[in-house]
Formats: sequence, C-alpha cells, structure tokens
Amino acid sequence: MTSAAAPQIHHDQENAMPEQHAIDPGIDRIVREIAAVDDHAHPVPLEWEVPPNPDHPISPYDHPLPLRMRQTNPEYLDAWRALWGYEHDDFDDEHLRGLLENKQRIQSEQGEGYGAWVLDQVNIETMLAVDNLPQPAFPAPRFRWITFADWLMWPVGATDQEGFTFQYRPLIEAAFEEAGIEGLPTTLAEYVQRVLEPELATRKNNGAVAVKFHTPYYRPINFAEVPEAQAAELYRRAKESGITNEEHRHLEDYLFAVIARRAGELDLPVQMHTGQGPRRHFQNQGSNPLLMEPAVVAAPDTKFLMLHAGWPFDQQAVASLSHDNVFLDISCATVHLYGRNLASIIRDALEWFPEKILYGTDAYSDIALAFLSNTDPRSNFLQGWEEKAWLLDRTAREATAMALTDMMRDRVIGSDDVERLARMVLRDNATQLYRL
Repeated sequence: MTSAAAPQIHHDQENAMPEQHAIDPGIDRIVREIAAVDDHAHPVPLEWEVPPNPDHPISPYDHPLPLRMRQTNPEYLDAWRALWGYEHDDFDDEHLRGLLENKQRIQSEQGEGYGAWVLDQVNIETMLAVDNLPQPAFPAPRFRWITFADWLMWPVGATDQEGFTFQYRPLIEAAFEEAGIEGLPTTLAEYVQRVLEPELATRKNNGAVAVKFHTPYYRPINFAEVPEAQAAELYRRAKESGITNEEHRHLEDYLFAVIARRAGELDLPVQMHTGQGPRRHFQNQGSNPLLMEPAVVAAPDTKFLMLHAGWPFDQQAVASLSHDNVFLDISCATVHLYGRNLASIIRDALEWFPEKILYGTDAYSDIALAFLSNTDPRSNFLQGWEEKAWLLDRTAREATAMALTDMMRDRVIGSDDVERLARMVLRDNATQLYRL
C-alpha cells in the first residue's frame, strides 16, 4: 500500500476522550487489507473429515469445552455467511441441511484448488500446515509444511508408556525401515546418526520449513541437560530390560537437545506448544514457556517459537522474547480469547520486541480436537478448519487493530508506524523467520 493510498488515521482532538476501546477506522482498514501468513494451522484433507450427518448437522461433545470452542458458538453464523452464503440467523437443522449441501457443492466446484480458495476468502496468502507428512491437498506455495518432531524422541518406549505416545511407534518403525535397520538400532549413537539426523534432513529437503513439538500433552517442557553417556545407558537398558516413563524423560531430554541443535543447523525453527491444551488431563503448569529457558540457552543457533502466546502464561511468554533466539505467535490464543484480551498480549509483545510476534490461527477440525481430547470425533462438518480459519483470522485482525489503536492513542507509536507494525505481525516476521 503506497502512502498516497493509505487510509486516513484519525487523531483525537487534544483533551477529547475517544470512545472506549473503539478501533480507529483507518487502522482497521490497514489491518484487514494485509494478506497474512498463517504460521500455524491444521487443515485436513476432505477425506479425513467425519462425513456430515444431515440428521444432526451439529453434534456437541459430552465433555465441557471453553465457550468459544463450543459447537453452539453464534460466531459460526458469521463464518457461514462469509464462506457459504448462509442466509439465516439460527442453527435450525433444516436450514443447516441446506448449508451442508452448499458447502459440499463449493468443495466439488473448486476441486484441487479448494484449499487455496478457502485462503482467498480469509485473505491468507500462505498457511503453514502442521502434519507428519505434506498433504497433496495443500500444495505449495499457498501451503507450506511444518513437520511434527516429538516422535524422534521415542526410538524406544517405556514400560509404563501412556497411550498418547504410542502414536509414535508406526513413525519410528517406518524410519528404521527407511534407514535399512531391522529391529532397533544397536546403540543410541547409531540411532542418532542413521535415523534421527537423516530424517530431519530428508524432511527439510521435502519442503519442511519448521519442526513442531506438542510435548506438554505428555510431559512438562522443562528439558534438562543430560550427558550423552547417561542417555546411552538409558537406551541400552530400555532395549534389554525396559525403563520407566520417568526414566524415559531423561532420554527425551538428551534427544530434544540433539534435535534442536540439528534443526538449527538445517535452519528449521522449532515450534513449541506452550500454554493451554484441550486434553482432559492436560497440566498447564508443565507448559510455561519459561520452563524452556535452559534448552533455549543451550541451543543459541536454533530459533524457538513459543506457540499460542503461551496463554495463560502470556506474560512469561513475552518475557522470554528477551532471548535472541525466541519468538512468539498468537495461534490458538485466537481460540481461547476474544479480541480485547488478545489485544493486550499483542500490545505487550509489540512494546517489547515487535520483530518477534507472529500471526497464526491454529485453524483445526473436530478430528484434531477429538484426538487431543481423547474422545471420538463427532460429525461437525460445518465447523471444520475452514470455518475456524475465518473466525480466528477475524479475532487476530481485530486484536491487532485494537492494540495498534491503543498504542497510537497513548502516543506509544505514531501514525507512520501503524502499517509497518501491522505488516510485521501479519506477515513480515513470519516471512523472515521461515525464509518464505
């Protein structure tokens, strides 16, 4: 946007009191017109979705969910209007059956270009999709791939291994086979050299732009420094007689450091889940971003991104930006928080290190929510990643505009700073961090 075409930003008359929390119209327009880079989302191919159930188009879960995550959230009406042309103001089953048909018609018409079409409706230029493998339904350049990495810390299991981490076995066994290893690698060093490091390099070569850990779903992120000899002994014992989950954590500590160091060498930022998680027995205390400080300091050449604004540890997350290699995104905070509360986090980060805060949606489908919540997915075809992307983008942009409006009114920034900072949050910081 050139300065000649820039919208007028309104300055309050001296001694005049602006309307409480009102967004400056010029700032609102600037923020809405920027084509964003979504640095963290979970789009899923159509064939992975639970098929729609016309008899029950909306299927609430039995366990409680936060207000905005509930299937009865009226904000979905706005998303349906914007994406599928919904003409009603209710959740009437008959109306929703027509909506199902309209969404399916658009999906069929768009064909292979459906994912890009969704991004166009939301004004997202590029979405970084987190998955074990890149999905053909979401091709570059509109979609870029972030690969999961937790499974690389589980070459061997624990005697009391919990169900969540059993998902890693097929991945690790496939990696052994790819490396030409029958059974388990003989030593930990062999595993690192023949499996872990080549696997990261292969994923980088196949298009991965970052690696992602969802560690707090099964343990705290307080990774400790563990000597190689101790980790090697744990690996040997795990092979021969088994180790407990508590002992396995020390092996994870060592392997996390190996992965982080190698990711830095490959110029792959490390995304860490921090803050709230939907799993029923999720322990927030283990997701505080400051728990990561020893690991961050130990790998100064690796860039770490604290996901989800660390909420409810958002102040700690912002404070962690004082480390040169730490960044912060607002994905999923857009799920838990409405605009005003999210705006305060964005403002804190902008006043601290504006080069380090990134826009993200964490757009997800019910299949992901059900997995993380340890329950069966429901048929909520009308509340997929597409609708989530629209809703969460709106929250992110509203919060960004609120933060910039308040900062300008408080004379923290001038009107000439607004577009530069908005672009940093919505796209430029991500473009630089991920080398897009």
